[in-house]
Amino acid sequence: KFDYLEQKPAVITSVSPSKASIRTAATARVAVRNLPGTDAASDIAVQLVWSNVRNTSLQVLSVTRSDVRKQVYEMQEWYADVTTPVDVEEGAVTVRVIHRVFGAFVEL
Repeated sequence: KFDYLEQKPAVITSVSPSKASIRTAATARVAVRNLPGTDAASDIAVQLVWSNVRNTSLQVLSVTRSDVRKQVYEMQEWYADVTTPVDVEEGAVTVRVIHRVFGAFVEL
């Protein structure tokens, strides 16, 4: 016998800073919970999505797991450091984080 455990929903817990210049690139940190972890920046994609559905992929500089004692691909908290885009449309965006290995994603 086994008990099926329902998966907790994935969430983006923070984006810091929450605003960035569209004239100069900066580093931002996107924190995620309940997505599989990874140690490879290449496993993760981060996109900004505007209300007109246009999106821009950000350069993922690094990924850091909050608890390195957990198995790499175990559901966990982690954060990605990204470079913000330059010369893009000004306005509010949705942040999308995609785990390329599993095809899982979350938006804020």
